[in-house]
Amino acid sequence: MSLQHIKSLVEQGQCERARAQVEAMLRDHVSAEALMIAASLCDDGELAIRYARRALAHDPKHTEAYDFLRQRLGENSLANSAG
Repeated sequence: MSLQHIKSLVEQGQCERARAQVEAMLRDHVSAEALMIAASLCDDGELAIRYARRALAHDPKHTEAYDFLRQRLGENSLANSAG
């Protein structure tokens, strides 16, 4: 199982399979990219935000995570939640 395989599943519309595989992957190996895939597949908005925050904690320069949070929380909320 690889991130590329999971991205391929998403592209094929197999989101449930992709979600299950990325969650399994996160149990063994956490990466900002995997966390962002999980966030994008998440139906629960609060959980998606937690995944994105974990991605930023793992890689503070991860622009996709920053953009994801900015879209959902707004610029001011993101700045206030950083500390």
